[in-house]
Order: sequence, then structure tokens, then C-alpha cells
Amino acid sequence: KGLTTAVMKEKKAAESVRETGIQALTWWMVVAIRRRQQGAAASTLPDTTLSLFRKSMESGIDFLPCVGTIVTSLMLSSSHQMNMNENNNEDIMESILLLLVQLSSDGGSNNNTIEQGLQSIFEKASTSKKAVAHTEGLLALYVSVLHVSSMSSSSSTTTQQLAMGMEKICKSSKSFLYHSFELEGKQQQQPTPPLVQYLLPRLIALFCKYWTKKKKDDETTTTT
Repeated sequence: KGLTTAVMKEKKAAESVRETGIQALTWWMVVAIRRRQQGAAASTLPDTTLSLFRKSMESGIDFLPCVGTIVTSLMLSSSHQMNMNENNNEDIMESILLLLVQLSSDGGSNNNTIEQGLQSIFEKASTSKKAVAHTEGLLALYVSVLHVSSMSSSSSTTTQQLAMGMEKICKSSKSFLYHSFELEGKQQQQPTPPLVQYLLPRLIALFCKYWTKKKKDDETTTTT
């Protein structure tokens, strides 16, 4: 509770202080999820903590600092490089992202809000010329593909709308995914940010896996 309260009060604090707090919450979620996987009496993940991340998905405000920090903390931090198993860490990271999207106190309304929020983030990135917006769009697409891939074919209308928007961007050769980051790197004469380097190939691979399964499922449905 003390850790949650501290982070919730850091909206006007220095960026480095806020990032440190979010990293701490991320590792707390890692411990809780690992204990659940081991069948232990896991420490709970209070809604007040999860709401910090969920609200950033719903509104798009602080989306990159909040949700992006989960990825950088688990997959790109020095502590990960020193002593963490990458495959296991990636599983944990995906579990956390899915938990944040899927967890809903009433079984659906918050889910829909988050799905609409994710879609608005990557649609905004499609019309923006800003590098930050493109990185946010990339992250929102990655979370969306994870989420849609985990859902059944009889998913909600909002999930289906999210899938359609996601597919449109990932399949378009003119999408910001396939040229914006390269152009931005050349214009700024700087290397591609580590978060983009990590997410972009994984997003493409994950989407290809999702699309292949979807086509196969559609063909099976058509023949039966």
C-alpha cells in the first residue's frame, strides 16, 4: 500500500523519480505472478496499483512512461541482463501486460475501455509525425496483438474492432511501422531507441503468428 500511494503521488515529481517508482511496482508484480505460478499463497495485486497502468491504457496519458517501463524494466534493464532468463522474463512481461488489459472488476466494461484506448493510441500514431507518438503506437499494437491472440473467436464487439484496426496497420506497407522509425533515425542521426529495437521485430513475428492462425481458423470454419 505504501509503495502504491507513493507512486500515485508522483505525477508532478521528476521523471526519473516517477520511473523508479513504476519500476518498483513492475518488479512487485513479477514477484506476485511468479508466486502464483508456483502455487504459493501469492501477494495480491491491489486494484489501486493496477489502475495506475490501466488508466494510462484507457486514456493514453503517460502510456509510454507507465506501460513502456514494464518492458524496459524486464527486458532491457541491467538487472535483467545480469541475472534473468530472457525467455522466462518475456513470459512474465506478457503475463503482466495481459493481466492489465484483461483484469476487470465487473467482467467487461473496463476491458472495453482499455481496448478502445489502445486503438486510439495506435490510430493517433498513424496520423502523427512525432517519434514519441510512433513509439507509443508500436507499444499499443504489441499489447493489442498479445490481447487479441489470447481471446477466443467469440470475443466481444470491441475486441473485434480492436483486431480490425490492428490488422489494418500491421498489414499496410505504408504504415508507420515499416518506415517511420528508420526515417526518424536518419533525420536525428541517432540509433533507434532500445525499446523500438526490442518491440518492432517481436510485434511483426507475433502478428504473423496471429494472422496465420486466424486464416487457418477461417478456412476450417468455411469448410465445415
